[in-house]
Amino acid sequence: MRSRLLKILICLIMIISYIPITAISVESGESVVDGSTAGAPIAVPEEGLAISGGTLYGIDKTWFANVNPDKGKVYLAISIPSGVTEINNDGLKDSYTSDKKLHNAVTYMDGLGSFSVAALSFDDATGLETIGEQALQGNSQLTGILDLSATNVSVIKKSAFSGCSNLTGVVLPKTLKELGSRSSSAGSVFNGCEGLRYIRVAGSSNQNAVFELPEGLTYIGRQTFKNCFASDVDAKVIIPASVETIGSEAFYSKRISQIIIQKEGDGWDPRLTGYDTSAFKTGNDDLLVVFLNRKSYVDYTVGRSFTGAVKRALSYPVTLTFQNAKEGVIKQDKLNYQSIQYEYDEAAGFWAVNQDYLLPQPAGEQVSKPGYNTFWTVDDKKLTDSGKINITSDNPTVEIDYVIQNPTIQPVADGTVQADFHTLSIDLDAAGPHTVGVQVSHPLLKEQQGTEDTYVYFQYCWWDESGEESGVNGPRSRAEPELFSSSAENGILNRVKTENAVIPIDGQEHARTDGHYYMVEIYGYLVENGGTPELFYKSHHNFIDFGSDSDTEATVSRSYTLQVEVTQVERHAVLFQTGEHGTLEGTSNFAVKDGSTMRKSGYPVPSVAADSGYGFTGWLGTDGITRTSNEVLDLTVTGDMTFTAQYAKDSGSGGSTGTTRYTIEASAGHGGGISPDGRVRVSRGSDKTFRITPDAGYEIADVLVDGESVGAVSRYTFETVRKNHTIEAEFRAVEKAPDTGVDRWLNTTDHMAYLNGYGTGLFGPDDHMTRAEAAQMFYNLLLDQDVSSTVRFTDVPADAWYARAVETLASLGMVEGVGGGKFAPERTITRAEFTKLLLDAIHLTPDSETVAWMTENATTKEPRSFGKKYVPILNDMDGHWLTTQGWTDAALYSGMVVPDDYNGKNFRPEKEIARYEIALMTDRALGLVYPANQYAGEDLPFADNGEILDWMKGYVHEAVQAGILEGYPDNTFRPNQTSTRAEAVVMIQRMLHEMEQGLNPEIHLVVQYAEEGTVLWEEETDEIQLQIVDNAVYASIKDIYDVERRLIKDHGTEHTNNPLWNINNPYWEMWWPIQQIYCIGMDSQTCAFFDYRMGDTGYVTESGLARQFHTPARALYGEVMIPVCDLSHPDSQPQGSW
Repeated sequence: MRSRLLKILICLIMIISYIPITAISVESGESVVDGSTAGAPIAVPEEGLAISGGTLYGIDKTWFANVNPDKGKVYLAISIPSGVTEINNDGLKDSYTSDKKLHNAVTYMDGLGSFSVAALSFDDATGLETIGEQALQGNSQLTGILDLSATNVSVIKKSAFSGCSNLTGVVLPKTLKELGSRSSSAGSVFNGCEGLRYIRVAGSSNQNAVFELPEGLTYIGRQTFKNCFASDVDAKVIIPASVETIGSEAFYSKRISQIIIQKEGDGWDPRLTGYDTSAFKTGNDDLLVVFLNRKSYVDYTVGRSFTGAVKRALSYPVTLTFQNAKEGVIKQDKLNYQSIQYEYDEAAGFWAVNQDYLLPQPAGEQVSKPGYNTFWTVDDKKLTDSGKINITSDNPTVEIDYVIQNPTIQPVADGTVQADFHTLSIDLDAAGPHTVGVQVSHPLLKEQQGTEDTYVYFQYCWWDESGEESGVNGPRSRAEPELFSSSAENGILNRVKTENAVIPIDGQEHARTDGHYYMVEIYGYLVENGGTPELFYKSHHNFIDFGSDSDTEATVSRSYTLQVEVTQVERHAVLFQTGEHGTLEGTSNFAVKDGSTMRKSGYPVPSVAADSGYGFTGWLGTDGITRTSNEVLDLTVTGDMTFTAQYAKDSGSGGSTGTTRYTIEASAGHGGGISPDGRVRVSRGSDKTFRITPDAGYEIADVLVDGESVGAVSRYTFETVRKNHTIEAEFRAVEKAPDTGVDRWLNTTDHMAYLNGYGTGLFGPDDHMTRAEAAQMFYNLLLDQDVSSTVRFTDVPADAWYARAVETLASLGMVEGVGGGKFAPERTITRAEFTKLLLDAIHLTPDSETVAWMTENATTKEPRSFGKKYVPILNDMDGHWLTTQGWTDAALYSGMVVPDDYNGKNFRPEKEIARYEIALMTDRALGLVYPANQYAGEDLPFADNGEILDWMKGYVHEAVQAGILEGYPDNTFRPNQTSTRAEAVVMIQRMLHEMEQGLNPEIHLVVQYAEEGTVLWEEETDEIQLQIVDNAVYASIKDIYDVERRLIKDHGTEHTNNPLWNINNPYWEMWWPIQQIYCIGMDSQTCAFFDYRMGDTGYVTESGLARQFHTPARALYGEVMIPVCDLSHPDSQPQGSW
């Protein structure tokens, strides 16, 4: 059997060889030749058209040569004559075809100049029946309305008007049967008509219609309406029952929000098989697709799988009958699998969401039953005012049911209810005893509305989840077994249930932060009519080391963990001692709060009793200063102090008047200070130390002691003082300008828009990145900042520099508050918060189709073998908001986060993010996993290379190479240092550069079909989505595969005679998240394979006859894409595959 090969050629067509139509602006009015402009084109008479046998092939060469003697560019106005029945392929362009050459029509190869059609009328084209392929493709000069109402057109072939981006309206004839080329399964008729405000049918009674299709239409080809409609248009369409075939992505436009299908189904013999699985993929996350009835829905969906927005969009109408409503029996038309808020708008003919919808009021006494929730159920599923409907019966009846309410659970610290469970703070300086825990309330508690016969009560099971190795057996599990639960070595859990809703916090040793916490399991029991207690509520456990324990008792997925921060103001020891000739009375040892005084703390100075013949003269402090008792009481304490009582002989006793004291004169010049300073009294024989400190921007120049230099020292001690001394410090300005920290990381001109410096002119590169700063950076990167702010925070002042950024990102759902209506803008950003922001930036949101595809196809094995399902687990993420909102799975299945990177597979989401983690996550976001793996274990040029683990080194290498991170001036990398503002800015700038690259309009895609090395067919296509990243062209793997199947079907030669060949043979695809590699395999009989190679990054393996294709992949704009071309290639000619 022959192998079949699909080749992709990326053509870099230079401007000098081909001028695209969009080269001259429609609005410019520039004269091109012979007075023609886009606004005033030359009218083409009938003799100026190359018409033969009723077919229009183009513009007549002879006529064109006469009107364009300068051989420049001409703008033309064409009115299609009534005698024309068909516009041939490329009939209104100057492209080259053999038909044009045969019928004397102008092509760009004739050397007669070029033309564009700037005005086109079908008013006289009453005989027109067919418009050929690419008839006017790519013509952005054509403006206004394309009105085909006077024609009898039944077929408009593929790409006829694709790329006509300045059309504002289309009127389709009632005679239209086919949109696209049925023979090649192609469409793209209006692909890229992004200026359209409506598509209507001739004679429509609705002059406000946005999107209509004619009755009698039978065929809609692939991507027919892709990227249609202006950005502010909301298009909804009804597909007539006559439509038999719809190709893939026929309606792929984010502007299309609703599709109603009128074709009938019977539920068993499918009639909708002509509708492709991806026919209704639009790229709009809010898409709604409504089938005529349940039978039609089953016809389309049976045997097929759907993901992402399409899966969420599919629905059909159902009638809900509320039997026991307060108003009697009520019937309501709703959509199955959609929000109950959807209601049918008879006037508009479409479904709309009623945000104010409320379920009917139930009848009966159950409505007011204390402690129970009353609700409507259908098919044993609860209905809510905004929830989705999910039923299986054809004539559903809605009934009343009730269930006991779940308790209300709030965190408490020292008896006060807290805003959220984030971190509870205990101040040990406040009055005790100190506790943390939960406050559980319920209407049926005995102290509320419970009775002696019917009531609820709760028990609590506390766990100390602290320690890398001990897991749930933290220190308190061992020290307080009567209060804390634990686990045995054999894994058996020893649950200790108590009545304690709170636990004591007695000191710093009871703090739990940085991934350590307390966890409480809450058990709720219901006693009804004096019966046996029954468990009605059980919170979920969150064990670190028992991932296999599924907690089958849990009635809710919520777990309750408490991080506890214990604070206490630092205290300093103040010691009083006596010198010679006296004694002290009273307490002489005190602990004083930092920054406070003895007097404010309520501490007295000890009483002094001098020996006979001596008198007390003051307290000599460790700073060398003698103070009175009052001065000591009012001294602000900032460190440990010792005060020694000083005595002197009484006057007239004939002896010395006291201990000999000397004076040290301490002074400092401009640029710094000395401590202590001024005249310092020192006792004879004692030591005295002075500290010299320069101001910012200065350094110590010299220190003079008694006029002699002792060098630029920062500390000097006079030992055994026996005379007076002087000490003088001198400073000088640092020669270089103050380091702002920006130039090491950023181009200040280009990048300051992402994150500005401080008002002082400094950037603060080593400051922690706060939540406010992160919000401001991502806000600066938004392409559209005009977003209505629907979220406000009490701790974000309206005039704060970050207010607009925080409120905008919160309104978009990219950042969230910390509870209690607060944002905590100055708090450093956590792993969890950074992970969400990163995934948002690269479009890997939990509801994206790409994440759904990755989740479905994720496997564990290395390339060359089939793998098992990849099921990543992080042990400490249950109940965390990153998990409940879907971000954890998005990070795991996309490969942004790999569990084995974290000790014990504990992510510690509230931990500050480190430099090596920035390298790790941004490399993965940029698709650099493959090259990073090539450098694993290799030494890096950093002094602390030994601190960088081997598995980390490849990621650090790639991050440094890409300019995401750099080393420090001392040639260290410091992998475990927390992330800084400057490093985060560089990473985000790099991300923006990646995301904003688009497709160069000079790049065209040519696809060849070849057998045994002979090219049998070649065509230019716009059916494969392309994107440029890192100077390489990436292509959608799904689009490539679809095109290959079409080419083999349309142009293959031998498959028709070979029973082994079948284009419907299955293929498989796999995704290795950890390596970020995409793999596709073909059936062993077909021997078909993809052949794209780019250096060492793409490769094909064989196993027997089967081929497998592997390549590093990127998730770009909702598509999994692979590299197909390197734009750094020096040749401007078309490039083949590698």
